[in-house]
Amino acid sequence: MRLLIENGAAHLGNLGDAAMLQIAVQRLRKYLPEAQLHVVTGNPGKLRGIDPELIPLPLQAVEEWVGTKHAFATPKSRAGRLSRQLKAQLKWRFAARAARRFVKTGRHPDNLVPLIQSASAVLSSGGGLINRKFPKNSHRLLHTLRLAQALGKPTAAFGLGIDEPVDQRMQGYCRDVFPGLSCLALRESLVGSRFIANLGRPIRWQVTGDDAIGLVPESLPSTPAARHIGINIRLARHTAIPRQTLPVLKNVISSRARREQLRLRNLPVTVIERPHRDSDCKSTSELFGSEIDQWPEDCQNLTPRQLILATGQCRLVISVSYHACVFALALGIPTIALYADPYYHNKHAGLCAMFGNLSSLVDLRQPDFEAQLQTALDRELNRDRGQRLRLRELAARQRGLSEQAYAGFCQKLAALSQNRQPETDQ
Repeated sequence: MRLLIENGAAHLGNLGDAAMLQIAVQRLRKYLPEAQLHVVTGNPGKLRGIDPELIPLPLQAVEEWVGTKHAFATPKSRAGRLSRQLKAQLKWRFAARAARRFVKTGRHPDNLVPLIQSASAVLSSGGGLINRKFPKNSHRLLHTLRLAQALGKPTAAFGLGIDEPVDQRMQGYCRDVFPGLSCLALRESLVGSRFIANLGRPIRWQVTGDDAIGLVPESLPSTPAARHIGINIRLARHTAIPRQTLPVLKNVISSRARREQLRLRNLPVTVIERPHRDSDCKSTSELFGSEIDQWPEDCQNLTPRQLILATGQCRLVISVSYHACVFALALGIPTIALYADPYYHNKHAGLCAMFGNLSSLVDLRQPDFEAQLQTALDRELNRDRGQRLRLRELAARQRGLSEQAYAGFCQKLAALSQNRQPETDQ
């Protein structure tokens, strides 16, 4: 059996997405131990660090197929001929679009078709992949799933994050793809349920929480006696954090840490620098300087497990990053989520709802954000033991739902494989 995994962050520079991929690999190995796992990646070396037996599928090949680097072309003569040739394989109107792309790029669609055609299933290992902030990733996922469905392959999307609004083209792709998914598991229900309802199609779906929770040990202790406040400051175009708020953030957080006799701990989730985006490690370190405990090693080599262990030393986590809050809440640690953009508000609000609204959100766009932050610090630093245990209970529930979703999908694949086995033997 061969499975193709579409990973939300193909360059593996985001420890939250890397954690979801690790969980996907663990569960697929558990339920389908004989399966070969192929993963779409732009960083084969880092992929081998997760699991040396994973087989990399070059990101470039997938991008060229789905047209994230090339626009559709319109010439009809050659496209029409190729479309007819492909219809035997692609029993869908998608064949015509694939043919037009070939006219534009000169790359025959068969470069990727055999890879998916030989796979037993195609799945997404999770991430906030349906949104207008990162349309390239969204279209890559949806086109890959469309192609797999066109070739008659089972498809699934686990731990999927959805944000509104999206453009009509992306919504149309979702309307085409979602009904054909064997498993659609959302990480939250606030936005996701509304989005699916607006598609107006019969779609089977469930809410299982964020799959990265599965990597958090259930036995890792977290107590109010922890001596750190975890900090994540992400400065990038898509976070839209106002620079003028940074000195105020530093002053309020540092003053409260001194008053509570707590150290500050850098909790980076994005660890690889990209154009127009510093790593979380760099932006957080530059803001707090010597006041914050630094990582002794290069943050680019940081692993999700190391980040989770460091988070467990914290009494409170204050973060722009969504997954820094995921790891903290799963450990029973209160969080304060900072945001200045609707996209991040929706992510954090959905996460907050999944954990019984036992966390705080602070809108850095508001004139009174300093007062909001002070109030949130008073509330979250005084959460009692019962509330912290409740966070862990909610995490355990989501961990179980996510595991069940993988188990159910793998059982379907195993049954399909057994049904096809006699035909293969003949």
